[in-house]
Amino acid sequence: MEHATAGPAPCEAPSRRLTDLAVQALAERARLRIDNARAVWTPIVRGAEACGLLLSLYGPRRLLLTAILDVESRELWCYDSRGLRYQRVPLADKTGAGD
Repeated sequence: MEHATAGPAPCEAPSRRLTDLAVQALAERARLRIDNARAVWTPIVRGAEACGLLLSLYGPRRLLLTAILDVESRELWCYDSRGLRYQRVPLADKTGAGD
């Protein structure tokens, strides 16, 4: 029987400002009202280290929009409901990415 090992290194929760920026970018593309959406951040792990965050924005009628925060390059990549990347947003330190 294998023993459970420690999970990946935790990734810091994104700031409210970064969450608002990402949600706004996704909502504008889909013409989605933000009050009709639910945002969930999930860590992306490479090896044993968190290397990014996946934002899943759930809207009405099973709409799913996503964005990936690459913590190394400090960029936010936005994807539409078909999974096509349509925008890359370089992040300034003031957004609170990883803060």
